[in-house]
Amino acid sequence: MRIRHNILSYFSATLHELLTFYYQVTNKHLSMDKFLILKISNC
Repeated sequence: MRIRHNILSYFSATLHELLTFYYQVTNKHLSMDKFLILKISNC
C-alpha cells in the first residue's frame, strides 16, 4: 500500500509539472490544473 501511495504521489507530481508546463506554454491560467490536482489528492 505504501509503494502504491509513493507511485501515486510521484505520478501526481509529474502530472502537475506537465500541466504547469502546458499552461505556461499556452499562456492559460491554472484553474483546471489546480482542480485536477485537488481531485487526485482526494482519491
